[in-house]
Amino acid sequence: MKRRRVGGLALLLTLIGLGAGPARAQTGSETLELLRSEAAQAVLQAEAADGHPVKCAVPALYAALAQSGRAAGGPQRVRFSYTDPSTFDSPGGGFRLHYTESGIHAVLAGDADSDGVPDYIEAAAASLDSVHSGYMARGWRQPITDSVDGPRYDVYFLDLPGFFGYVEPDTVPDEPPYISSSHMVLENDYPPGIYGHPPLESLRVTVAHEYHHAIQLAYGLPGVVPPFYEYTWFAEASATYHEDIFYDGIDDYYYYLPSFLDYPEISLDADGITVGPANHKYGAAIWVWYLHRTFGEDADRRIWEIIGDDGVAPLEAHRRFFSEEGTALRQAWGEFSLWQVHTGPRADPSRYFREGADYPEVKILPQETFDIVSVDLPRLAAAYYSSDVPDPAWGGVALRVLPAEPAEWGLGVGGETPSQSLAGAIVNGSPAGSGSSVELLDWSAYQALMRWAWTGDNTDPDTGSSVTRGADLEGRVSSRLTAQQVAGSGFQLLQNYPNPFRPGRMDNTFFALSLDETSDVSLEVRSMNGRRIWQHTLASLPAGRHFTADLGVGWDGREEGGGYVPSGVYLLVARAGGSTRVLKFSVIR
Repeated sequence: MKRRRVGGLALLLTLIGLGAGPARAQTGSETLELLRSEAAQAVLQAEAADGHPVKCAVPALYAALAQSGRAAGGPQRVRFSYTDPSTFDSPGGGFRLHYTESGIHAVLAGDADSDGVPDYIEAAAASLDSVHSGYMARGWRQPITDSVDGPRYDVYFLDLPGFFGYVEPDTVPDEPPYISSSHMVLENDYPPGIYGHPPLESLRVTVAHEYHHAIQLAYGLPGVVPPFYEYTWFAEASATYHEDIFYDGIDDYYYYLPSFLDYPEISLDADGITVGPANHKYGAAIWVWYLHRTFGEDADRRIWEIIGDDGVAPLEAHRRFFSEEGTALRQAWGEFSLWQVHTGPRADPSRYFREGADYPEVKILPQETFDIVSVDLPRLAAAYYSSDVPDPAWGGVALRVLPAEPAEWGLGVGGETPSQSLAGAIVNGSPAGSGSSVELLDWSAYQALMRWAWTGDNTDPDTGSSVTRGADLEGRVSSRLTAQQVAGSGFQLLQNYPNPFRPGRMDNTFFALSLDETSDVSLEVRSMNGRRIWQHTLASLPAGRHFTADLGVGWDGREEGGGYVPSGVYLLVARAGGSTRVLKFSVIR
């Protein structure tokens, strides 16, 4: 993963100190005073601790607003007044850009077309127009503007002390839906030595990010009043994800992914201030990418609509969204736990993260032996372990979770090939009680074992806070296999992937099986009442383990007449060598 060049952590923290010398006196800003507050400084310094610029000052600003008591119902705060001000209206007419060409806040110099407007401002205006059009085309609400400049949205350029930018609500009602007009503040020149990209690249991804915060305030963001931390994670994850939607290839969010993938044991919704690393919320952009690729590119917008329409926090909005999709948060998180395995050297862009090969590898803890591991996890977290292959004579392995108390648990187990690809991964998407297990057969095909446990939506019903639960993960020989059975069991039908399967959003679901001799294999998908929906024959399939994706064979979720089947439970019936195997799997529409 590429790394940015920065001027050192000490310099960055000095910048975040927001020095108030005479050079800064040409702007009057109550906001900059708020960002000097103890609450804001705690956030800014925590986010700068990894040596990269602070991606967004919105969390620090909201912390300061909450601490000051001015988060709701207060008067509009003072905007910015330059000693030598200039304005420029974007060609699309939706933005008024406020800037200066003198003093410390002077924007990057250069006017190649000699029209009297700095090229930097014209580039910013073009980016604002483009990003606005892109959001509107995707069905997002339009940000609210104040009455000062009519319908134009105000954008200011300042010499910011070590962060990319922010959006500030102008006034926030003291009762729902908490919608507000706002304005945007951007860095005046984005020095590459600090921000790591050419100035216009840093400018563009920041426009995409901060404009999403402006849109969020049009839905209503109760997070601007205490307890705002429960909103921060999704507000920043969604805004960061949109950087990649509009400016794919700049990839500034890569620098914040270690704060997520190095900490799978931290809750998805950790705010990064009271719990977890401070930049976890920016790395959570890959959760939004998972939503996009699994449920459609409008998934995060639909969640924001629930936040705005129902007045609920993001995690509750997720629960309602997944219910509408015919699934549950715990099941989606179980799928995502498998996606996280496919990062770095195990990336599979066709099925998981499109840019997963450029991501850091999720943290996997080495284990010398395949035995009991004790783990404690909060809600929506995971723990990954790897070990050498157990005794090959086993022929297969099983992983069982033994919870210390009732809770939602899920399991995954997979075999790693010499090329570091992961095959045969199985995820149990149901709440796991004592004795629940997953299995991986035909063990001789793999050189290492990977196993993981993940927690579901373990939430205190009274407080809504995350609850940490403990369990033992027990590894053992599969109860369905012994060395003798492997040698002459006919064939084994293993779980399909993906399961649950979402026709129309996923191209196909594929099937896995293991043969001990060359056979013709007949595959059929049937409804629970036995009606045949799809069939395919694999002729003269040799002995060994097979995944039909490698054979170009899968089921796309359609009936023989061409229409998609409805949601429900379906049967895969496989016949080979005079034997029949049947498994159940789920379809969600």
